[in-house]
Amino acid sequence: MPPKVNFDFDRADAAQLVSSDPIGSAALNVTPVSLTLKSGFLIGSADVTLSPTSALSVLAFNSLDDVDVDGILMPAGEPPRVLTLATKGAWLKYRLEANLNAAVEGSLAAAGFRIDGSAGVVLADYRFHRQRSETVRDGFLADVASGVRSAFDRAAVESLQPGDAVAIQTQGVIEAKVTVAVADLFTTQATALLALGGAGRALGFSIAAGATATFDVRISDEFVITFAGVTADTWRIAVRKARTRKVVAGVAAGIEVAATDPEQLTRFLDEIKNAIVGQPLAKARDLVAKARVGGLNDEEQQLLSLLLERFGIADAPDRVQELDKRVAAIDEHVAGALEEVANTKIKIGFTYEYARIAQDTQLLQMTVDLEHLRAFHGDVIRGDVGKPIASIARGTPGVVVEQYLNQTTLDRTKSWGFTLGIGKWVDAASVDSDKLVVVTRRSLDDHVQESYLGTRGYEAHWQGDKCQWAADFRADMRAYSQSATPTVPEFDLGLHLALSASRDKLSPDDIDEYLDFAGCWGIIGDDEMADRRAQASEFKGTAQDVSINLTIGDEIFRLLLPLLATATDGDLAFALALAMPRQPKVAGLRTPSERLAIYRRVWQFYLTHPDAGSEERQANAAAILQAEGQAVLADVERNAPRPHPLLDFTMAGRVLLDGDPLDPWRTFRNGATVLQQAIVSSAPAATSLDRARRSMQSCWAQVHHLRAIGALLVDRSRTAGVLPRIGRSLTITPRKSDGTKKALVIVA
Repeated sequence: MPPKVNFDFDRADAAQLVSSDPIGSAALNVTPVSLTLKSGFLIGSADVTLSPTSALSVLAFNSLDDVDVDGILMPAGEPPRVLTLATKGAWLKYRLEANLNAAVEGSLAAAGFRIDGSAGVVLADYRFHRQRSETVRDGFLADVASGVRSAFDRAAVESLQPGDAVAIQTQGVIEAKVTVAVADLFTTQATALLALGGAGRALGFSIAAGATATFDVRISDEFVITFAGVTADTWRIAVRKARTRKVVAGVAAGIEVAATDPEQLTRFLDEIKNAIVGQPLAKARDLVAKARVGGLNDEEQQLLSLLLERFGIADAPDRVQELDKRVAAIDEHVAGALEEVANTKIKIGFTYEYARIAQDTQLLQMTVDLEHLRAFHGDVIRGDVGKPIASIARGTPGVVVEQYLNQTTLDRTKSWGFTLGIGKWVDAASVDSDKLVVVTRRSLDDHVQESYLGTRGYEAHWQGDKCQWAADFRADMRAYSQSATPTVPEFDLGLHLALSASRDKLSPDDIDEYLDFAGCWGIIGDDEMADRRAQASEFKGTAQDVSINLTIGDEIFRLLLPLLATATDGDLAFALALAMPRQPKVAGLRTPSERLAIYRRVWQFYLTHPDAGSEERQANAAAILQAEGQAVLADVERNAPRPHPLLDFTMAGRVLLDGDPLDPWRTFRNGATVLQQAIVSSAPAATSLDRARRSMQSCWAQVHHLRAIGALLVDRSRTAGVLPRIGRSLTITPRKSDGTKKALVIVA
């Protein structure tokens, strides 16, 4: 390693510019003093050379309200700060901008670096001074006399005392790993798999309940990498977003994803192939082979006919040959389609969460002993955090995670919609959850990148059982704003609705209830209910977690907004009818299609006669139901609110329990209108997004309304011809797995 080179500056200038006040003086502030370094000054390490391009700034920190623009020295908080401001002592911070070059012949990439040398670096050295009576000038001279400390120099890092730190801000690539449950990979969308079948039906398949898949994630951005002394034998390593020094064209952060071990996914291929084909793929191949030579018996001919109908080729002139092509294509391309679905989910989820990590929050923060500091230093300084993360995952002694992607563990909670782990975004039934939090990132030239945390959680009873549900109004910017004020068109928008429940003992009635919910959102058709019930029946009597998801991404959400904004009062009628609670013992209430048939006109009158009183609405409902042959339901409607076992299953009962649906529907529609107009007019985001979110959430505050608004979104997507491009799924997952249990995944 090249010898250390001390700061070389004009001592006379330093004597005049560096304060002679005590380092703990209240008169000091964090305004930097700039010292011009003499030419030819270099900082060397085994791999790189740095030449300064700026003056050396010297800053003093001695108060709990001092602000470190680099976000390293901060007031006490959770998780522990890299350096924590305190009144017992003070800090001198040295900051320098520099050019970065390979120290030996070749390039930085050849030396294993993932950082962009052409973008330059910012170096910082934090020195803790215990004696607040020491003058800034004396402390400064003592610090620089001991030699330059650079994050690139492992010996300097090892010498860090408690309260000291060295940091480097650089543009480059950080590599990380994300592990999620395989069952959760299908909660965004599975278009690639569904398109492969071309059958227009949901896919239902089983996978190992505890199965996980790990993905390599590469984040291209500007980062601050810090090493700090914690105790005499413990160091802290931290990586976080930096305030970007210069905005360039394109996204603020680039994210690439690839499966670490594709075999983690390919072991499920047979189940998925069979689900797409509708029966075991090998059996389908045998049927095709026999059909070519005319050797099918009656049972086999019937199975072949079902396959031809499934793929919509029953009337094709060369239908057997076409079926052979379809089956062969499924066999050949499922692996690629599954990888595309998985990578898309991880990229969407990681991008979503990364955008919502505040600039002063660490992406990764951990403490290590000397052995692991030495083992990790070379990789971390090059932008590779794979080894540290792997050590955390293994529970390696001497390595402790303090923060990783907004969590204090590497484990991911249940992955819903856009997220990799919804747990940290939503607190179901929280009285504080009705709040839009804005995470803002600024560049040095005051361009802005914003992400809105608009998730709302709820908890209540539906059909006598407790359930939780969440709605996530997505709004985040991939790039920095073109001006100082971000506008709505610069945001990626989206909507995610989900219901979850946990059952100690899943009953047959529970299964029917969740399948019915999935039917309301078009995940399962009436003609599929029997098959899906048979698949789910193997889970009865056991402890299971159930989740139902509907996810609409930016492109489709923008397409749907004008359709929602121009909807009429009566357009919600079919959805309210469809979404009414299931009553398995009463004809007309057993399935979504039955409820739609008998209650659509009931809700149509309710919504289109806002001035009618309750008695007129109930009388009209009773007349409609009487004409449909539903005398008992007609009587319940007519006499509400008189207690009756079927009251909850009627229009009058739902209004009594959930309130008038017309006002929430109009408010929701107004929110869609606000968003649509804001997109067209490039309105400022600050007021439009929050107003739209608060308006739209009115239609998912009750379970019946949640079911209905999901049904409406599905219907509008179907009308627009984009239904296959919205994500819909139902999963049933054992709460505990011994390695032999299965999870059921149904995606549409």
